[in-house]
Amino acid sequence: MEQTNKVKDHAVSGAKIAKKILLDVGFNKNKISAVCHAIKVHRKSQQLETETLEAKILQDADYLDALGAIDVARVIASSFQSKMYQKPIFVNEDKINMKGDKNKSAIHYILYKISTDKMKPEQFHTPTGKKMAKHRYDYVKNFCKEFINEWNGLI
Repeated sequence: MEQTNKVKDHAVSGAKIAKKILLDVGFNKNKISAVCHAIKVHRKSQQLETETLEAKILQDADYLDALGAIDVARVIASSFQSKMYQKPIFVNEDKINMKGDKNKSAIHYILYKISTDKMKPEQFHTPTGKKMAKHRYDYVKNFCKEFINEWNGLI
């Protein structure tokens, strides 16, 4: 089915949809606002305050999904179908470095992502989130270093 309506902010729309669904299924009315709050603030890019533990957990989970081996594979795979990059995984220069020019290639985009503060492990809220983020962040950073070294003929 073709989607005809564009959503400005999926977090805001999702919170509204969740409220309606939760009311329709008889969910505990005292908990609906907390669920909707967690959905609404799950995107760090909107810089909304997480007021509950559940909101912090959901925000951590959302950003963990965008960090790690699966995300590397997702970015590279989607780059072959996207017009976002000048070249998918291949770069436009003979040598590349750890700079994150997000529009040059999938590798550049990955480097850009891990250079942003919101993806740094210390920016996660929960101890478990921080631990998982550190592992995934280190993996992505090391993957990029290895890729660049191979691309540059150093290994």
